[in-house]
Amino acid sequence: MPGRLLTGQVAGDVPTVVPTPAATTRRERVLPSLPAGVTARLLTLEQAALYLGGISPWTVREIAGTPALPIVRLTPHARGRLLFDLRDLDRLIDRAKV
Repeated sequence: MPGRLLTGQVAGDVPTVVPTPAATTRRERVLPSLPAGVTARLLTLEQAALYLGGISPWTVREIAGTPALPIVRLTPHARGRLLFDLRDLDRLIDRAKV
């Protein structure tokens, strides 16, 4: 179980491990904490890779912009920034099931 060292412990000591709370959903693990009632719908390339099970961002980049995984561009000036809709990521996961 993952944990952290308590204050005052040194790495060489036999650590007392305090369990860290595990995120209950994939979205909670990937998305930054937002104010109550606000949910993020767009993810960056790195967040999308984590959301898809921790695959390489390069793998996501290879399929980005195809019908399987559209890219969201909110402004014409966002040329280098890839954003992905959570709904598109969920559809990609559903289509990959065998």
